[in-house]
Order: sequence, then structure tokens, then C-alpha cells
Amino acid sequence: MNIKIFLILMKISLIFAKIDLEFYSLYRRCESEFILCGNAKVKKESLNEENIDISSSYISNVNNITNTIYNYKDYEKINILIKNLKKAIDEKPIISFDIYDTLVIRPYFKPTDLFVHLEKLYNATGFANARITAKGFTFDEIYKNIDKKYRWLKEKELSLEYNVTSPRPLLKNIYEYAVHKNKKIIIISDMYFSKKYLSKILKKCGYTKFMNLYVSSAYHKTKKSGSLYSKVIKKLNINSNKILHIGDNYKSDILQARKLGLNAFYVPTVMRNFLESDYRIKIFQKHHKKELGASIMLGLLAPHFECSFNNYWYEFGYKYAGPVILGFMEWLDDQLKKDKIYKVLFVARDGYTLEKVFNIIKTSNASSYYFYFNRKIIDNIFSKNKTESVIKKKEFNNYLNKLNIEDKKIGIIDSVTYKWKSQRGLIQLFPEKEIKGYYYFTGKKYIDILNFESYQSEHNKNKIGNLIELIMTAPTPPIIDIKNGKPIFQNPDNDEFLRMKLYPYISNGAIDFAKDLIKIFGKLNTYVTYYSLNDWINIFKKRPTKIDKNMFSIIKHSASIEHDKYVLLFKNWY
Repeated sequence: MNIKIFLILMKISLIFAKIDLEFYSLYRRCESEFILCGNAKVKKESLNEENIDISSSYISNVNNITNTIYNYKDYEKINILIKNLKKAIDEKPIISFDIYDTLVIRPYFKPTDLFVHLEKLYNATGFANARITAKGFTFDEIYKNIDKKYRWLKEKELSLEYNVTSPRPLLKNIYEYAVHKNKKIIIISDMYFSKKYLSKILKKCGYTKFMNLYVSSAYHKTKKSGSLYSKVIKKLNINSNKILHIGDNYKSDILQARKLGLNAFYVPTVMRNFLESDYRIKIFQKHHKKELGASIMLGLLAPHFECSFNNYWYEFGYKYAGPVILGFMEWLDDQLKKDKIYKVLFVARDGYTLEKVFNIIKTSNASSYYFYFNRKIIDNIFSKNKTESVIKKKEFNNYLNKLNIEDKKIGIIDSVTYKWKSQRGLIQLFPEKEIKGYYYFTGKKYIDILNFESYQSEHNKNKIGNLIELIMTAPTPPIIDIKNGKPIFQNPDNDEFLRMKLYPYISNGAIDFAKDLIKIFGKLNTYVTYYSLNDWINIFKKRPTKIDKNMFSIIKHSASIEHDKYVLLFKNWY
């Protein structure tokens, strides 16, 4: 197929298909730098100027699977909710909002997991339970009644609460709609924090255009009893029927409001919506009820999936690749600090997204390079043909000269290894250096003379290697050589082309997950464990939905080291 025809077909698909901005962006990149079919060449240095022959039927399949919305039913459900909420707002002059779990959210499965997080961060054993059981109408009263040994955490709690609380995207949209409609906005909350502190939280989250804030801690009255609503009605001196109250607690925000004549609109919590969107989440949560890292992971995923309806592969990247890569990179960051290693090489192709996420979340001083050093390059460098070996070493040295790896200690990072080829090759090149490997997991047969660490130590129990190699790859074909300091890529067949087309979505989803986590937590430890991450992946593998089966039906992985034989990634699904 002529490249011009291919680009025209892609442009037409943009008109007739439901495609998001990411797909358009990918098309523009394809048009300007990555040309992927017909007689075209992919970046002169990329594919060694070899032709790529991709069938038109395969291109059709690719376009179909990149244009599918991840959770269309939830998209329709949320659209109906928004439509009904806006209609209800149109009918009333005063709009009242609840605060927590309505206008703002905490990034935990349960709000009280914030206390668990504090306990772990400050090594304050027993604090979470003491904080949950301490009684008081106000925050000050709660800390007066808590065990004295925990009172020093009072300001720490206020700080963490402020830093991790964020606007709920769905309700922020509704709030802004009410502002746009010139409605009088009030906020009513059953909360122990002071009015001043809550105003600070609301301002941080972008809620400033409200008439008044009524808080139970200020009046010693509650929505739960109905007395706070009565106080509001009296202060406003208005017929209660003119108020629409929006909240997530069915008893406090809906039933009690209606008893006093207010109109009330129930909005389920973001976590409830998330749990109902995918039954597998409930299974996972039951397995990890007491695990803080699992709570934080779900707390980050839930608001994203309430309002994000991108294509399947971006959302797959956010939901699965994101947490797995983040957990691996947080572990790596800790290991590098312990080992005092300041130069790290992320082996291509698996290191592509790993390096990007590492540089987003790292707290160590390590600098990184994306490193082209796979089996074929190593075999070329150490060829038995001495003439060829000399030439290839010279070529590779030209490439190495572009990297600053003068340090005595070097870390090499890869996803999965069974033979430690890259690490052993690097040791041959630099026998004077201390080379340590860091892997997601390794094969069963360890090489005792090598220095390495593995994130996952129970590969036999968690057979997720094939999926890991889809999550941790790059949008390029396999590398076959280095020339003029640049990589030369293998000519991709249909199966490799498909993975190249999909992977930018998966990678962007994973990177955005890391960015969202940093935006909320900064560099705080989130305590995600590989046990929970492996379970998260295995639940997906064992319980595919219909759309999962459809989307993975033509996704294959290489069953040979030469990348000349491909088999279905999940044969057992079909």
C-alpha cells in the first residue's frame, strides 16, 4: 500500500470514527516522523531503510481496536447523571453541596486510611485505631481526647489532609455549571474541621464562588440529625423548597434534607461508582482490605475512571500498566539509594516507559539513560569473527561516547530476564566497574556470580511475564544493530506493527497515572507492594470481560528470541 493512501485512510477514519485527541496526535506523529506502512521508511536510522508491508485488512483491525472506548456503559451512565443533575439545578435558585466525597475526595479506598498512612509515615504504631476511636465534635476536641503520645501528630494530620485532598472532577463540573447559571451556592457539611480550615481546602480545590459555608463543628448541629438544615433555613430566611442539596450520604444528605422540605439529589461516592463499574475491583479489595498501598491505588484510579473515557488501550495503561510500573520504579528508587548508585541504564525496549516513570517519581540522585543493548547487539560485539567484532565494538563505542557512564557503579534495569544477557554483556565491556542488575522478576536459575535484585521474588506463583512484556515495551520494533551511534530496528511484521501502534496509548496511560500520583502525594511513600500488584494483574487475567477478550483477540507476543514467531497473548481466553 502506498504511504500516501495509508495516510489518507487514517485521515478519513478521523472523520467517521469516534476518536479522541490522542489518536489524532498519534496520526500527526505518524504523518511527520513514524511512517508505518507500504513502501515507507521509518526514520532512516530506525528500520535500517527496510520496507514494511502491512496488509490493509490489518490496518483496519488496528484502527478498530484503537478507537474503542474503554467503558462505554459507564460513560452513558455518567452522562445521564450529569444531565439529570443539571436539569435539577436549573429548577432551583439555591444550590447546596456537601463537601467530602461530593465536592472533594481523599485518595484512599476508605477516608480513615489517611490515619493509617500517617501511622506508617511517622512510625506511630497504634495511631490509626486511636484516631478512629477518639471522640469529639471538633478537631481540637478529638485531639484532646486522644492518647497523649499521639498529640504531636495533630499538625501532621492537617498537613496531609490538605495536601492529598483534591476536587472530585465530576462534581467540579456540576459546581461550575451552577456558577455559570448564576445560582446562589451554599455548602453544608458534617465535619469536625473548622470553617476556616475547610474554606482553605475548598479554595485549594477551586471552590470559591459560594455564598456561605455551614459546618457542624461551628454550630454543634448536624445534617445527620437534621438540625443543621434547620439552622441554614433559618439563617437564609427562605422557603426550604427553593434549595437543592447535593450529596453522597443517603441518610444525611437525602432523607434528612427532604424531611425538612429541601430538594435533594443523591450522587454516589466516586468509590461506589468505581466498584460498580467492574466486579473485579471488589474481588481485589476483599483480598487486600488491610493493605494501605492497595487502598491508595484504588483511591487514585476511582476518580479517573469516573470522568475519563479514552480509548481502551490508554485506560488499560492507566489502570494496569500504571500501578505495576509505578510500584516497580518506587522499589528501584529505594534500592538505588541504599546501593548508592547514581547512573542507571534502562535496557531497550522494556525500559522505555520505565525510565519515563522513574524520572517522574524518583527521590534518589540517580541519572538515567535509555540504553540499546539487547542480545543481538551483544552477539555482534562479541562475535567469534574477530574482524566483525572489532567493527561492531567501534560502532558501539561511538554510541557509548554519547552517554556519561564514567561512574564506578552502574545499575542496569530490565523487566524480565532468564539469562541476564545485558548485565553479563556490560560486565564483559566494563570489567573494572561494579554492575548491578534490577529486574521486575528473573528466571528460576539464578547466576550466583552476578549482583542483582528482583522486585518480584515468586515468579512461579505469579506467571504474568507475557503481560509484563506488553506493559513494559516500546513503540518500536526489536533492535538489531547500532550504526553511526543510532539504533537500527528489525522490519516489523503485522503482529509487531500492531503492538507498535497500541503501545503509545498504554505508555501514556501509565505515565499519566504516575503524574497523577505525584500531583497528590508528591514524593511520599505510598506503600504499594508487588503482592497486591500481581494480584491486580492476575485477577484481570483470570476474569476477562467481553471487551477485554475482543481487544486482546489479535494481540500476540513473540514466542521466540528471534521475534519470528508470535502466539496469542491469552490463548486460554478463547
